[in-house]
Formats: sequence, C-alpha cells, structure tokens
Amino acid sequence: MEETRKRWQHSIRTGTEFETEHRLQDRDGGYKWHLSRGIAQKDAYDKQTLWISTNTVIHEQKAHQEALEKAVAERTHELQQANETLKHKNKELESFTYVSSHDLQEPLRKIQTLAGRIFDKEHQNLTDSGKDYFGRIQKAAGQMQQLILDLLAFSQVSTEERTFKNTDLSRLAQEVISELSETIAEKHATIDATGLGTAPVIVFQFRQLLHNLMGNALKFSHPDVPPISL
Repeated sequence: MEETRKRWQHSIRTGTEFETEHRLQDRDGGYKWHLSRGIAQKDAYDKQTLWISTNTVIHEQKAHQEALEKAVAERTHELQQANETLKHKNKELESFTYVSSHDLQEPLRKIQTLAGRIFDKEHQNLTDSGKDYFGRIQKAAGQMQQLILDLLAFSQVSTEERTFKNTDLSRLAQEVISELSETIAEKHATIDATGLGTAPVIVFQFRQLLHNLMGNALKFSHPDVPPISL
C-alpha cells in the first residue's frame, strides 16, 4: 500500500503516467493481483484536468509467472548440482590421466624391455614359432602403449579442442586389421578395406570405431560360415 501511495502521489505531482502492480482485496476477503494504470488529461496550459485509469486483474498471469520463476530456480539448482558432479568427474578424469601416464605404462615398459632382452639374448635358442610369439608380444605391447597414449591425449582435451585430421582411412583400417589378425585367422575371415579414401576424422576415435565394428562382426559371426567384409 505504501509503495502504491508513493507512486500515485508522484504521478499527481509530476503528471507522469501511473502504473503499478499490487494486490487488492476482493469481496470474499481474498487478495488478487491487479495492474493499475492512469494517464492525466491536461488542458492547453498543461494543467491536469482529470485522470483516466484502468484496473486489470492479472492474478493468473502472476501465478504463471511465479510458477515459471520457481521452475527456472529449480532447474538452475539442478544445473548447479550437475556442474558440481561434472567437476567431480573431471577430478576423476585427472586421476585417470595420472594412472594412464604412470601406473599403466610402467609395467608395459617392463614387458617390452624383458621381451626384447629375451628375444635378443635367446634368439638362437628360440624356435621359429617362439620367435613369432615374441614378435607378437612386442607388437601387441606397442599397440597397447599407443592406445594408452591415445587415451591420455583424449582425456586432456575438451570437445572444442578435438581436432579433425585428414586421414587415409584404408591405412587406419589396415592397422586395426593387424591388431585383430589372430581373431581373423581363427575365424577364417576376409576383410577388404582398400579404396576407402581419406576423410577428416579424430584419429583415435575413428580407430576405436573401426576396431569395435570389426571386433563385433568377428565375434558374432556364424561359427560355420567364414565372414567376409568388403
């Protein structure tokens, strides 16, 4: 009431338009929101002669507005909680980065070192089959190390920073085929990945895509039918 009185007195004193939102009591004793407006009519000497006013019930609009503001506040709170969760996940990602950069790579280095020493020092004592197995161990360890480095690089960049690189897809597919060579041999599978051309891709993600597609195709192929992929 005090705010309404101040605004009305200011309009009377200055002749400026009057407008305010306030609650008025109805005949049942309840209060509803109203929008009150007033415009001064003036004579040739700029003297106020009368005021023309309107009073509009805006209770439903105010209720909708309050409901909307409440929903926005709740959604804002949810987003704040989600942001806190994301911060926690980022800390976990930092921990993963440390594990990837140290705890996973160190034992892998030992495997590579020991396998290399055995292969070099015992080369003459190994059968052709043994040499082949050691070669596979070193190759698999190298692939694992590259995967760890790719994961490490992937975890350290944001979505905006992930860059697309124009890549020979056939070469990338051949790398995956090489990684799956043992499974391909067991399944007697034929994979023709030539002539794929080049495309701008995120290399790590696209390699994983090809790996998952080929791996699943081999895994779920019919046991009595050699799979063929062109």
